[in-house]
Amino acid sequence: MRMSLIGATLLCVWGGTMTNHAAELIVEGRSDYRIVLPDESTRLVFPPGATTHYAADFLNQYLEQMTGCRLPVLSESESTGDSPTIYIGATRHARDTIGDLSQLAPEALVIRTLGRDLLLCGETTAAGLDRGTLFAVYEWLERAAGVRWYFADESWYPAGFGKVVPRHDVLRSGEFEVVQAPVNRRREGGLSYYSGSIEQQAKWHPVLRFGSSIPHGNANHTQVTWTDLYGESHPDYFAVTSSGRRQINFRYKHRSYVCLTNPDVLEQMLANVEEVDRKGTTGLFPAGATPDATHVYFACNDGLTPQSACHCESCLPWHRPQAPTGGQLSEWFFQFVDRYATAIQERWPGRRLAVLAYGHYRAPPTESLLPDNVDVTFVGPPVQYLGDPAEYARWDGWLDEWYRLVGENRQRLSCWMNIVSPTRYTSWVPFMYPNLLQRWLLEHKDETEGYFINGLNLYLRRLGVQGTHGGMQTFPMVWLQSRLLWNPDQDAESLIAHYCDDLYGPASQAMQELYRHIVARWEGLYQGEMNMAEIDFIHTVRYPPEQVAHFRQLLDAALQAAPEESIYRQRIIFWRDRIYSFFLQESDDYHYWAGRLPSYLCYRVAEAPNLDGDANDPCWRNAPPIRLARRQWGKPSDRETTIRMVHDNQSLFILAHMHARATTPLADEELRFQVARVLDPVLQQHAPNIDREWEAFREVRFRANGEMLTYGGFSDVAHSVVQQDDEILTIEARLPLSALFPDEKSGGGRQLRIQLMRYWGIWNRYDLWSPTLSHISDYPTYRFGVLQLIPDVHLQDTKADE
Repeated sequence: MRMSLIGATLLCVWGGTMTNHAAELIVEGRSDYRIVLPDESTRLVFPPGATTHYAADFLNQYLEQMTGCRLPVLSESESTGDSPTIYIGATRHARDTIGDLSQLAPEALVIRTLGRDLLLCGETTAAGLDRGTLFAVYEWLERAAGVRWYFADESWYPAGFGKVVPRHDVLRSGEFEVVQAPVNRRREGGLSYYSGSIEQQAKWHPVLRFGSSIPHGNANHTQVTWTDLYGESHPDYFAVTSSGRRQINFRYKHRSYVCLTNPDVLEQMLANVEEVDRKGTTGLFPAGATPDATHVYFACNDGLTPQSACHCESCLPWHRPQAPTGGQLSEWFFQFVDRYATAIQERWPGRRLAVLAYGHYRAPPTESLLPDNVDVTFVGPPVQYLGDPAEYARWDGWLDEWYRLVGENRQRLSCWMNIVSPTRYTSWVPFMYPNLLQRWLLEHKDETEGYFINGLNLYLRRLGVQGTHGGMQTFPMVWLQSRLLWNPDQDAESLIAHYCDDLYGPASQAMQELYRHIVARWEGLYQGEMNMAEIDFIHTVRYPPEQVAHFRQLLDAALQAAPEESIYRQRIIFWRDRIYSFFLQESDDYHYWAGRLPSYLCYRVAEAPNLDGDANDPCWRNAPPIRLARRQWGKPSDRETTIRMVHDNQSLFILAHMHARATTPLADEELRFQVARVLDPVLQQHAPNIDREWEAFREVRFRANGEMLTYGGFSDVAHSVVQQDDEILTIEARLPLSALFPDEKSGGGRQLRIQLMRYWGIWNRYDLWSPTLSHISDYPTYRFGVLQLIPDVHLQDTKADE
């Protein structure tokens, strides 16, 4: 009896159904096979605009690499049926054999052997969109030919490093009866969402098998356009701080926030949707959040906190300051979502509102309603930290409640897992968490139908080398997560074994041991209630020196097991010298810097400098220079900054020379002076380049255009800014010591804990005096440097009489 394929899902391991009796497809570079496509080109869901010709060409590329042979490609009407055939896509033959391909599970692939013929097709919607055939081609190449894609080619490592393409003198078609569909209908790993080009996405598609048959995307930063649109014409649209200032940020437009109880804000949003519908107007919404025929998208801009959310008399009652962090703005946000979704349903029946549950509004609301036309993307959990039972229970409880709020309809609920920390901002530490991810996916597969996992994307250029290598650090886990998103029932240990066997050959066992070590350090340890920054936890608990030494030993053992001149050895050397070396050096740097603080002897002078940018005042001649270094690890900066300081018992004087760098104009830069109010080892979310006041430190900023900003009570500050030929920016400033010692008598003989920063005008890019050994949103003041005010006159103009 022939098994029915409609609706069936057979989840098979590689090679599990192939026999040596299968037909010979290509022998010694020759074949009598041909590829047959549908007469009418069927559109693929990916790449955009591609048809089944793309799938045929993809298959031929690999056949040629493996055997030296390409097969002729014909349309079905051109085929005479007298030669063995590989049918690709929604051919008549496929429909006669399988039935209605639109009845297959979403994105299902079909591989079937029919005598000497081979059928590769997949789910094709009633509208003619093929969502499964390309996956069938990938799957057949893996099962029958042994091709593997573990990571795509990039420019900074040798081509082919991340894939395996065996040579075949005889390539058999295989004997298959496979229908396979992804368990999660939405599987995105970064490249399909961020800034990678279609060409880059196509390189990664066989690795990630990302896709989405759920008809709504992620809402994100949907109000970023409002700063330019309404910042000047309608300031009343924007949030009001507790001090009465409007939250309009023309410099960092993604840090503007709107008032969600102002009825005019809702009307403007609806008017913008209508204008896009009628005129196709661009610029009213960000490109990724433009309304389409089925959905409108909404979320607040990133960085929203209870302090930056609107404090007007209508909004403030919706704040819940005593709630857990994730729920302090949930009622405020979702009362607006209720009104927005209701208005959308009234104007455009059947249209849906896709929203994020994110940041301070990720916890489910308890008072606000959630209309039936709302789809939610729950931004959480940080899966790499779910080894902590309390963390797991918290996120698990929130997702269960969201599932209830969407009417227990898994198509309305997606999950956004954010893995940008630690390797994006905090550390180059190796981390893998396959068992945690698998547990979460299995326990919630009936509640959610889609996942976006943020963190792979190598094309976030603003992060520079740390972002690039932080992205590559995750490559083994990225491949594991792509497999588990497709089928969470797969055994993670077996997947790791496959990965190592194919990429490392004779060194497989040693590399498996290395990966087990990484998994154990991440899944078996958690920070819990320890009051320490994550970077300290990484280097003192997760990877103390003895564990780092063991890590090095495992790498050395793998290298010893790999044959000389082999690609296996080349891969291990690359990972050791180009990827893991960053972490190994980081460990050394951490233990060097962790117990050190820079100190500066600031001498008293008899004659104060003139604040004219001349820098020739006698007091500066013998003042020792400070050279700023790159944030976090104290490495030399690619732009020179020198700073000198003196005092006269009443004021602190600062002289700074900031040398230009070609890629960032001096006009966009600032010198920032920060003095600690408290010495706190853990200051989560205290981002030092966000325009706001912090309780932990006060700050004064000197900008290249001569402007000055103060935060925290500085007064009577004088300064001058002189720029010389676009090459050097000279800043002189006077800060009253009374502002630095607000509660006690100022003067010589005292210590200050200060930080000096050169900010480049680019988020997350700055140089410092004292490396913080942490990332942008964790800025511990206890690592600020020591400024010692020497009471006696010491620096004299010894050459004044010469």
